[in-house]
Amino acid sequence: MKDHVDLSIATAGSVGLVLQVLQIACLHAKRHQIAVNINGGGTYGTGAPSTSYVKNVTFPVFTLMGYQINVEVPKHGFYPKGGAQAHATFNVPANLQNIYLEEREDLTRISGVITIHNSLRNPRVGERIAEQVKKYLAITQTPIEIEIQYTSALSVGVGVDLWAEFSSGTRLGSGTILGERGVSSEKVGQKAARELGNILGGGSTVDSFLSDQILPLMAACPEPCVIITPALTLHAKTNIEILRMFDPSVKFSTESKGSLVKISSKHTP
Repeated sequence: MKDHVDLSIATAGSVGLVLQVLQIACLHAKRHQIAVNINGGGTYGTGAPSTSYVKNVTFPVFTLMGYQINVEVPKHGFYPKGGAQAHATFNVPANLQNIYLEEREDLTRISGVITIHNSLRNPRVGERIAEQVKKYLAITQTPIEIEIQYTSALSVGVGVDLWAEFSSGTRLGSGTILGERGVSSEKVGQKAARELGNILGGGSTVDSFLSDQILPLMAACPEPCVIITPALTLHAKTNIEILRMFDPSVKFSTESKGSLVKISSKHTP
C-alpha cells in the first residue's frame, strides 16, 4: 500500500464507509503512516456513519488501542450531489494495545456537531436544534458543548451527531441524525438528544454502531480485550464470524449481562 492515496467518489456515496474500509486495510499495511485524500461523496447520508461520528467517536476510541487516525473535512457533502472533500491520516502502531472496557466510569462531558447547509442559516436551524439538545440533556448535570457549522455544500442537508465522553477514555454516540423535509428543527434536536439519553441510561462502554467496528482491532491485538455493548448487532455477529475465518487463533466470546452484552477476545496457540 502506498504512503499517499487519492480517491474519488462520483456519487453521494458515504465518505464514512470508505474510511471504515481504509481503517482495516491501513492497519495491516506495512507502513507507519498513510495519508488519504477523498474527493466527492457524502459526509452525511442515510444508514451510514457521518465523518463527524467517526472523527469524534470511532477514532478517539481507537486511540485507546494506540491506533491514531486524524480526519479533516474542508467541504461537506449531502445527498444527492455529494461533492465532499476529506483528508485522513492513518498512524499505524507497531503493536496494538489491548482495550479492556468493562466500566465506562464517570461522565465528563457531552459534545456535538450540527452541520447545516448555508441556506438554512436565517431560520436558525442549528441554534434551534442545539437549544433542544441542551434542554433535554440538562438533567445529566454535565457540561454540554455543541458546535454549529454552516457549510456551502452542493445539496441542502442537516446532520447531527452527539456523543458522551467518560473518564475511562471511551465515547458513546447517538448515531447520526439527519434532518428531513417537513420535520421541525426542534424535533430533530429532541430525537438526537433522546437517542443519546437512551444509551446514557444503560451501562455499555461502547455504542452499538462502534461495537462491530472495533472487533477487527480486537482480533489484531495479541492481548485479551473486552467491551460492553447495548446489544449484539447483526453487523457484530457477522464480523465475529468473518474474523474467525481470517484468523482461527482468535477466539471471541459473548456473555449477556442483563440488557447488555459483553464481548471478549483472546488468542489461543
